[in-house]
Amino acid sequence: MLESEPESVPDDATRHPQRLPRPARALARERFCQSLIAIAERPEVPRDELTAQLRTTLLDFASETPDNQEAAQHVAVLPIEQPQPVMRMCLSPSGFSVAQVLLSADGCPLPDCVLDKFPDLNQDEWNAVIQVSGLALLAFEAEPGCTTE
Repeated sequence: MLESEPESVPDDATRHPQRLPRPARALARERFCQSLIAIAERPEVPRDELTAQLRTTLLDFASETPDNQEAAQHVAVLPIEQPQPVMRMCLSPSGFSVAQVLLSADGCPLPDCVLDKFPDLNQDEWNAVIQVSGLALLAFEAEPGCTTE
């Protein structure tokens, strides 16, 4: 073996030959992530189907508490024109992009209810939470130029 070649790393199955089935929570998380990825990468799927998948997998992942059920009813996958339509997770019925709404909160004062739970959190860290969360959501949006039909 050449010195520049990396050492062979066994795959997961080799390291864990008697791997147990993954817990249901991990599967629910994976399905939720797949429904987010589908927004960006599956333009052939009708938006109503993408919305139904998003809502269902969100509740499977996060649990069907009243606040999560309410939130799920307010999200939809909608095309946004810019100059070509792209699919985004939006608020229903207003059509505002969830990522854009979140990113617009950058710089807003740290809410008291958050400070109550995280008393050492400072404004710069709060701004980072808003920015990183918004950018994470943007990662699940279709790129401009993708077709929606």
